[in-house]
Amino acid sequence: MGNFDTIQTFWYRGSLDSCNYTCSYCAFGRKKTTANIEQDQKSLLRFCEYIKGRQDSAPVNIMLIPYGEALIHSYYRENMVRLAALPHVTGIGCQTNLSFAPSLFLQTLHENNIFPSKIKLWATFHPEMVTPESFVRKIAQLKQAGIEICVGVVGDPGQINTIRTLRELLPPEVYLFINAMEGFRRALTEEEKTAFREIDNLFDMDYQNEPAQWAQCAGGKEALFVNQKGDCYPCPRSRVKTGNIYTGNREEIPSCNRKQCDCYIAYYHLYEAGIRTYMQQNFMWRIPARPPLKAAFFDIDGTLTDNKGNIPERYKKAIRTLVGQIPLFLATALPVKYAKKRLGTLFTLFNGGVFAGGGHILYRGENHYIPVSVPPVIPESAIRVSTYQAQKKIYKYAITTPSAKDALKLKKQFEETGNYNLFTKGKLLTLTDIKANKKNGLLHLCRQAGINPAEALGMGDTANDSEMITATGYPCAVLNATEDIKAKATYILNPDQILMMFKTKDH
Repeated sequence: MGNFDTIQTFWYRGSLDSCNYTCSYCAFGRKKTTANIEQDQKSLLRFCEYIKGRQDSAPVNIMLIPYGEALIHSYYRENMVRLAALPHVTGIGCQTNLSFAPSLFLQTLHENNIFPSKIKLWATFHPEMVTPESFVRKIAQLKQAGIEICVGVVGDPGQINTIRTLRELLPPEVYLFINAMEGFRRALTEEEKTAFREIDNLFDMDYQNEPAQWAQCAGGKEALFVNQKGDCYPCPRSRVKTGNIYTGNREEIPSCNRKQCDCYIAYYHLYEAGIRTYMQQNFMWRIPARPPLKAAFFDIDGTLTDNKGNIPERYKKAIRTLVGQIPLFLATALPVKYAKKRLGTLFTLFNGGVFAGGGHILYRGENHYIPVSVPPVIPESAIRVSTYQAQKKIYKYAITTPSAKDALKLKKQFEETGNYNLFTKGKLLTLTDIKANKKNGLLHLCRQAGINPAEALGMGDTANDSEMITATGYPCAVLNATEDIKAKATYILNPDQILMMFKTKDH
């Protein structure tokens, strides 16, 4: 099959298998230094020399994934600097608990004229060993210097409150991922899974794993896992050897021996893995791509509010953070007066919005209404009919029927006329003009505000929001959304997770 010159992604693991931490859930924390440090150092240096000799080959990214803590050892830090100095190395990363001295590492980078952005860290928080406050101080120091960082933590249900504190203290744009806890003797409860999802919207991708799909895998083709001997495998989980980088022998393998991709490094290799949508070119570093976001449109009920109709404090904090960075808009079936009641003082933070399902558009204090051009014939069986009007013209009908079945039946009758935009929720049927809907209202606001919809985010929770969110470049469904809208969404996340996944200003 030839040599390895076309490989652009390398995961390297030496013989180091010990850690300076002693976490109860981790086998490496209970080991003394069993590896021959001198031999491990020689193996790492040999790997670095191999990478150095590839200067005429494709650019490469490298991630050091030791069994234990590497960066407390100077030879790992020094070799990271050597690799970062190579022009064909576009990024060099390492998993670490951050127990090393960041100031010394940053000084070494400065002395060697290394761009800090070349350094990528998976910084793992260990609640049994350090406080969230001290850990976040190191994150801030490294991030301020220009080093790209993601933060990880083991999903121990007993540490949920501490993990929540960590999330609150971290800069909102730093992604905090939760690894499913290995060896946990029971399944997580729905309450525990919900708590982890609210912190890490991608938690299910780690918890549920992915079936191995060799035909759809980049492992062994574009990426390699390399051990201290130079032996290569498709990923750290695979036991199928593909050759050795030092002998140059590269073997073609018919398939992988895994049935499941049960860790991030394994399943990120799948071309169709959902994780790639969020990480894109940064997938190796587990750092979201964070495309630039220029505006955001939010449904209210079920999107900004919880199941009790309240707006969680973490959502309020996110909205206040976003204000001043990008314009915010609403896109709701609620009339303005009810939207104001739901949002309270938050309402003034929005630049305007689509109300009454599209019948009313508000921007900078100016109102635009789309009246129902053909008044509906409402059956006598209707329990209640509420109308919303302006300038003596009705722009929305809300019809309460005897049952949900009656609402669906009436909806079907009205649909046959082709005159209306309709939505049902239980016994309630809402009706606006066929031209009045959230999508058209969003596009109208974009024209008024000079916003490219492709650079905007739309967020909702039900089928009534589908056309609205897909009119934007970044269609989003909240975590508790219905499955039909999740299928239409590119991103699944809550309002307070926007800053982890999108860039709204220069940081």
